[in-house]
This record gives sequence, structure tokens and C-alpha cells, in this order.
Amino acid sequence: MKQILILMRQDLATALRDNILLYMIVAPLLLALVVRAFLPAVESAGITLAVSSEVDRQVIEGLKEYGDIEVYATGEEVRERVERIDAVPGIVMEDGKPVLLYEGNEPENIIESGHVVLAASLAGKRMVRFDFVSLGESSSIIREVIVLSLVMLALLLGGVVSGFHIIDEKDSKAVNALAVTPLNLSRYLTARSLIALIIAAVITFGTVLILSGSEINYLLLTVAVIASALLIALFCLLIGGLANNQISAIAVIKVLMPLYLAVPIISLFVSESLQAIFFPFPNYWQFQMLRSFLFGDSAVFGFWRPALFTVILSAVFLLLALKLTRGRLMPRGR
Repeated sequence: MKQILILMRQDLATALRDNILLYMIVAPLLLALVVRAFLPAVESAGITLAVSSEVDRQVIEGLKEYGDIEVYATGEEVRERVERIDAVPGIVMEDGKPVLLYEGNEPENIIESGHVVLAASLAGKRMVRFDFVSLGESSSIIREVIVLSLVMLALLLGGVVSGFHIIDEKDSKAVNALAVTPLNLSRYLTARSLIALIIAAVITFGTVLILSGSEINYLLLTVAVIASALLIALFCLLIGGLANNQISAIAVIKVLMPLYLAVPIISLFVSESLQAIFFPFPNYWQFQMLRSFLFGDSAVFGFWRPALFTVILSAVFLLLALKLTRGRLMPRGR
């Protein structure tokens, strides 16, 4: 235990002295500040509807009182607009009646607003008034992707920083000296994983605090960070084990990071019937776990089920990665 604590203290001191590693720690916090400042301008200030020109002109004029209206020549063009990645419902004529179309992955408040606006326009009077204000009060696909990507990136960077420590020791041959000490491979990886978890926790809490303030449950965030511990250790192991220097480490990160972020983000735009494709990936469940308490209305699986699958699948991938990299971490794989 003493050797583990000594190694952790050395890692922390190195991270604070190394400009590259320090930048990795600070970068998500700076990005969170930028997102916090500019995301309200990125999101729509009100509801946007795609409307077929076949809809009665008076109804279209009534809809304009509630938000931005995009008029298309045919119902097919409206359907194509609805299927794009942003959350825009459509209105087409079917059997002589205007019908609301939506893709199915829009936030619930967008769908409800579309129904209310259509009903109000058909009634010929302004029945409701909409105020779109706080960034934290409502959700959109754009906001979910940006915020969840930042939080997942914050968790990932803990493993990246610790992985770079392993590479530095391999590159400087310091790992050869460690190999003749009582610090065996399991203790060595435990020390690296713990410092990775601590760094990830600090970055993640700072990022979420900037983005959401006091609006989320920080107890669940603590559980989410702990549930991600093995996944963080996995990235530490892969980067430290597969790379021999910082240049090759960057190449490994260029492969791992897109896979880590792309898999869960793509799942947002895949129908529910095909979600099972993503079930074997621990980062998919980590994404769902984070989504459940950051964007509760959008969650499908709740919190605890994704947390459990994150731990189980991360453990499986970690064992596989350990077999793959064991001989590359310390001499004779101690």
C-alpha cells in the first residue's frame, strides 16, 4: 500500500509540472466555460416547425405567432426535414386534416409544444404563450450531444493522463527499476488506475459544475464516476500498454477517442429497435447512465441498470486488455 501511495503522489506531481498533461486537465474546464457561454445561442430560441404548403394559409399564419416556420412544397419534403438530426417536428395534410410528424427521438417538450401550437392555430386564437429561457430548464439533441460529450471526455482524460505516465516511465526506462522493487504489476496498475480515477473525478466535477451548477444530483454523479472507474483504467492500460512514446500515444488516442465518443452519440439517432447493437459497449451504458441524471426526461434505462452494465462490461474489456498488454507494461510481466 505504501508503494502505491508513493507512486500516486509522484504521478500527481508530474501531472502538475508537465505542460501537456496540465493542459489535458484544464482543457475540458475551458471548453465547459465556452459551452456555457455560447450554447444558448446555438439552441433554438423557440419552437421550429416544418410545414407543407398544402396546409391552409390561415393555419400557417397562425403558426408563425409561436415560432419559426419553414414551408415546404410537398409533404415528402417535410418528412425529409423532420428526419434530420435537429429536433424539428413537421405538419402535413392527411385525409384533409393537418397532422403532426416527428421522428421519435425529439425531447418530450418539443413534441408537446408542437401539439399545443397546432391545436391553438386550428382554433384560430392564441391559446398559449411560450417563454424559452434557461439552459438548464429544457433539453435538446444538440445540448445533449455537447454536454454529454464534454462529461465523457472529462472522464476519459483521467485515463489518458495516467497512461502518459506509464509511457514516460517506459520511455525513460524507469519501469525497469520498478520491476526489481516489491511493486508488482497488479499494484502498479492499481496505483495508475487510482490516480486516473482521482484526476477524472476532479475534471468531471469541475466540468459539470460549470455546465449545470447545482441543478443536478451530485451524489449520482459520484456514483457515475465510481462506476466508470474500470473504463477509465481500461483507457489508461490501452494507452500505456500499446504506445511506446508520446507520438505513438497520440496515434492510439486518435483511434480510441472517436470510438469512445462516436458509439453512444450515434445511438441517439438510431431507432429503439436497433439499440441492441450498442449493448456490448461499456461506453454506451456509461453514456446512458450520465444521460439519466443530466437529462432525466430523455433517459430510457434509468440510472442503476446502465451503471451496473458499465461496471460489468468494463471489467470484461479490462481483462481482455490486460492479456493484450501484460508483457508491454513491465519487464517479464510482473
